[in-house]
Amino acid sequence: MYVCMYFFFQDVLNERLDKRVDAMLEQGLLREIRAFHNEHKIDKSKTDNSTAYTRGVLQTIGFKEFIPYLEQFDAANDQKIDEYLRLNAYKMPTEEHFKAQKPRSINVTRATESQKQKENENESATSSQAQHELDREVELELGSNTTVPTNKSPALPAGMDVLNSCLNELKLVTQRYSKKQIKWINNRFLGSKDRQVPDLYELDTSDVKLWQAEVYARAVAVIESYRSGVVCEIQPMTRRQHPGAGLNEEISNYCKSCQRHFIGEFQWQLHLKSNKHKKRRESIRKKERAKGLGTITGDVKS
Repeated sequence: MYVCMYFFFQDVLNERLDKRVDAMLEQGLLREIRAFHNEHKIDKSKTDNSTAYTRGVLQTIGFKEFIPYLEQFDAANDQKIDEYLRLNAYKMPTEEHFKAQKPRSINVTRATESQKQKENENESATSSQAQHELDREVELELGSNTTVPTNKSPALPAGMDVLNSCLNELKLVTQRYSKKQIKWINNRFLGSKDRQVPDLYELDTSDVKLWQAEVYARAVAVIESYRSGVVCEIQPMTRRQHPGAGLNEEISNYCKSCQRHFIGEFQWQLHLKSNKHKKRRESIRKKERAKGLGTITGDVKS
């Protein structure tokens, strides 16, 4: 049996993942996550917020990244943002646009004095636009928390900057997850010399214009050689040494600190070196010191 694998350069894959997130926004992402949030809304008075979104369905990629926005803004604000995006072909504002929308801190007295001075000095030359800008500055200082629009940068709906941060976080998490998937594939198929796994054939899909030659034709050649029982002219990918080679993969390990089971010495060692485990151990250590216990929760092998 042969396996054909679609192959991407990581930068090409990252670009496609980012575009997929942008497409999700256009296809109703805000409405979907709002409905999901309302259905699974957490009672913060009964739940530790730091761990609320780390268990079960609430830890799903594509939801927890939007918690900062969902908890600060409501469905009515979603509609305003969606209307803005619809009018702008669902393109998020640029960084320059966000910077231009930051409110300015202005002293009311200084603004008022500046206004009078300009009216006295340039009464005949003051335009209605300049007057509007001065009035707007005073309005901001008197309590308005809206942003200051400019001719080139129309006002953004509230929460747009928070939503943008959430989208960027989702893109980053998705890219990170794709790296883990590629690593798993390599270890599973290319790093298993002692396990019966099929040959892996590389199909480069980086340039879709070359799909017919680089993907379709090569995949057909591999499949036809298998069906005909002949040696394929296309060479399979080279096997590599698995980082866990020689380790006991049958042993069971339990981490009391993280309350998780691990099968195999390789996975166990990866866990012990992980930042998540180290932070958990340090957190327990601090709590035990505060209580004066002087002991640290250990881990068990079996």
